[in-house]
Amino acid sequence: MITIDNSEPVDIVRMLEPVIPVHIRALNQERWADYKWEGESVSHWPKHDGTYHCERKTWTDLAGGVEEIENQLREQREHHPQSLHRLIIEGAIEPHPMGVLVYVRSSGKSVMVPRQLG
Repeated sequence: MITIDNSEPVDIVRMLEPVIPVHIRALNQERWADYKWEGESVSHWPKHDGTYHCERKTWTDLAGGVEEIENQLREQREHHPQSLHRLIIEGAIEPHPMGVLVYVRSSGKSVMVPRQLG
């Protein structure tokens, strides 16, 4: 089973439900990342209790403030030091003469469209 924060997009929940049981809960209020699940402990990390959690961000989120994201990740790590923590960066990015092009999903479609940042 995977637990997903209640602020995550519904389409991600719908995509996962056919392959794994999904539980929705306010994970972020408990200082967990957006996705949490239990698994086997990592043998080379004695403190690991078998809990995994992943924070999902977009390239637009990163462009908006890396320091804020770093602080959030640090806080999650400090509150759950026994868990294995990961960061998922969603989307695609490429350099542009006027900054950066970030590809974001078009509303209601499975198409990525470029948006200039910078």
